[in-house]
Order: sequence, then structure tokens, then C-alpha cells
Amino acid sequence: MIKWLLAFFCLCMVKSGFSQNTAVSCNVQTTYTVDGRLTKFVGYQTIDSTKDMVTSLGAELTGSYYYITIRVVYKTAVKTVVGDLVIQFSDNTSMNVPLTNCNSNGAGIFESSTCSYIVLDKFIRPLTIKSIDKIIFRMIDNTFKAIDLKTKSTLLKDALACLMQ
Repeated sequence: MIKWLLAFFCLCMVKSGFSQNTAVSCNVQTTYTVDGRLTKFVGYQTIDSTKDMVTSLGAELTGSYYYITIRVVYKTAVKTVVGDLVIQFSDNTSMNVPLTNCNSNGAGIFESSTCSYIVLDKFIRPLTIKSIDKIIFRMIDNTFKAIDLKTKSTLLKDALACLMQ
């Protein structure tokens, strides 16, 4: 009888170890747009920091549209972000996510640009199943900023999963 109880106890421990919830911890915040639409967003997480700028990545859902948001805080000369966001995946495929809006805020050396890129329906599946290697965006002076996301490859996938709950 003791062997059976011990075996049952061990089996329960092993089963519980494999069934632990590995879901992403979601910190979804809500607000309303000026026209009254509900916006859910996952706050910015820093993905790159250099002597010139700090770049952060976030995601939001406004109405039925998903957006990828990038915030660039400038420590030196301010450069405006323009054009599409290029996302390169670990399987060597990429997508161009269209820029919908880019605003500058602040003054002086801590000016920032916050840019929103609309996630078209055809982009939802790849963004939620693939790992991201790199994102690339262009500045107004035609320089490109490429940020390696291999160590944070699921950041965007996790943010979108939180918004889809």
C-alpha cells in the first residue's frame, strides 16, 4: 500500500511539474481615444540603448486594429522616423509593416518620436508564431536603424498574445 501511495505521489508531482502554466505574464493597460474608442496596450520595453538614442517596442489594439509601436528617445540630435518597419524572422523571411502615424514629443535633448505601424491581417499569423531576429526602420536623413532582437525574439509575439486575450 505504501508503494502505491508513493507511486501516486510521485506521479502527481511529475504531472504537476509538466502542467505548470508557462503563459506570458500580461500587463495590458486600457485607455480611450479622443473619439471614444477603447485602446488596449502593452507598455514599451527597451530593445536598444546607444549613446544617441533609446528605442522601445510596444503593441496596441484600437478598435479591431493591431499596431506595433516604437518609441525613440533621442539623447543627442533628433531624427524623425519615416517609412515602413521591416521585421526579419529567424526563418530568413521578412515583412514590411506600414507606418500609420509618427509624432514627436518633448523638447531639448529628451525629445522622442512615437511611431505606430498597422498590423495588417496577413501579418497576424507570422507575428504570433515566428521568432523575430531583427527590426529595421529608416530615419529622415536616410540612415537605417537595425536592432537585433534574437535575445528578445518573442517580445512582440507575447505582446500580441496578451492583446488577443
